[in-house]
Amino acid sequence: ALVLDTFAYFSVLLRGFILAAQSLTVGGIVFAAFLLIPVGGRLDADEDSAWRATRRLVTFSALALAFIEALSLAQMVFVLVQSTEMPAADALGASYAISRATGSAAALGIALLARVGLRRMLPWIGLLAAAIIAGSTATSHAAARMGQRDILLIADALHQLGAAAWIGGIPYFLMTLRCCRTGEAIRTVGRRFSVMSMVSVATIVAAGVLMSLSY
Repeated sequence: ALVLDTFAYFSVLLRGFILAAQSLTVGGIVFAAFLLIPVGGRLDADEDSAWRATRRLVTFSALALAFIEALSLAQMVFVLVQSTEMPAADALGASYAISRATGSAAALGIALLARVGLRRMLPWIGLLAAAIIAGSTATSHAAARMGQRDILLIADALHQLGAAAWIGGIPYFLMTLRCCRTGEAIRTVGRRFSVMSMVSVATIVAAGVLMSLSY
């Protein structure tokens, strides 16, 4: 009983850390794709500094996510082995274990590719970010339902993506503002991020309402 109670407590903590690191990782990738690249030279800013700051935080967040996902996987396997005497190999084959391993591997891949070059590797990094969202969605309430899962899985994925783009993108927005040299550059970044935020919030609300009605 003590093992299960401890597992439940730390599972909640780890889930929170996973979502925070995931939001920062995916948020930075979305920010780079939909603000840094489209705006580009119109920033009238130290664009290289903006990319370097974004790359550093994406790399750090991805490494943190890979570690926390692996820690969550190790905890789950330990509890299953201790509480049910299930072989570790069988525990590692569970859908939860596969999703956690997928998230950890994808996050580690993002960190490595970001070090090579965030701007150059962005398409591949974007695919890995999609794998992270997919892995997280696979352990959601939507995935546990017996019926009507498809629309709820999409809603859950959009909900997480919207939160990452909005809340996870805020640190990158602030770092980019510090790189701007003129008021016009600040306004350009602000307008672009405002549009991203409005789309993200609308996505969060729509997906949230759909999930609320279903659940």
